[in-house]
Amino acid sequence: MKTVNRQVGKYISYKLKLNNITYKDIAKSASLSYSIIALTLNGRKGSQRAKKAIATALGYADFKILEYEAIKAVNNELNKNNGDRNK
Repeated sequence: MKTVNRQVGKYISYKLKLNNITYKDIAKSASLSYSIIALTLNGRKGSQRAKKAIATALGYADFKILEYEAIKAVNNELNKNNGDRNK
């Protein structure tokens, strides 16, 4: 199984924070450990159940949709920062 890119994980963590959702909330609702949620978003490990729980907590039907949005946002931010450096 593919792990989550760290920057993507940080973006998803940011979205969780904006929505006042903690790793503990997700873990409890999915009967998972806090650490598997944290490991999944830190790009170290992961499980399909953890990814599904994270996506569901943010209102997404599938983690791949959330991940795609996160990748787009991270790439946009990187491109913006690279553009600022070239000025």
